[in-house]
Amino acid sequence: MVSRAGTNEWVGRHFPTVAHQVVEWLHPLVRLRPRLHEAVGHDTSALGRTAVVDWVIGAALLLPVEPFRAVGGFDERFHMNAEEVDLQRRLRSSGIRSVVVEEPHIVHEGGGSTPSPDRRRWLVESRLAYAHKWGGPIAERRLRAALITASAANLFWNIARAMAGRDSQPLSTFRSELALLRTRRGLG
Repeated sequence: MVSRAGTNEWVGRHFPTVAHQVVEWLHPLVRLRPRLHEAVGHDTSALGRTAVVDWVIGAALLLPVEPFRAVGGFDERFHMNAEEVDLQRRLRSSGIRSVVVEEPHIVHEGGGSTPSPDRRRWLVESRLAYAHKWGGPIAERRLRAALITASAANLFWNIARAMAGRDSQPLSTFRSELALLRTRRGLG
């Protein structure tokens, strides 16, 4: 998968961990993210070459029909990215590996399916639900606690930015992050 400019995109991923999600959540790391690929879950061994990975982004999946049906297809309880991770984890459990392929090249527009202001809420809900499904309530609580801790770090970062005269709204940002972490759509 390539961008409109022709550069390889980060299609191959590691199954999500709390650490990957914390790195994505931390505001101070935003500028460093282009260099933190493994830290946010990208499988750097798969960039621009054929490789077996934990999962691939769902923008263009070729799936074997019978195994797809055998594991129940996409779990509609998920929204925003977690559905393809969950599917590929179930396929992996049944012996079907996820592979990034070098050819053909597919141009990815990026972000076209999610212009909604609810995008971040959907993403957080799905990640919490994924943690619950694959690790139980303890894993979900651990992820939520880690992201709350990261939100506290973001608060202090944004206070420092505001004190330095940068455009920052520390308290409203903190409150909005906590609100995202309080809700849970659930898997029931």
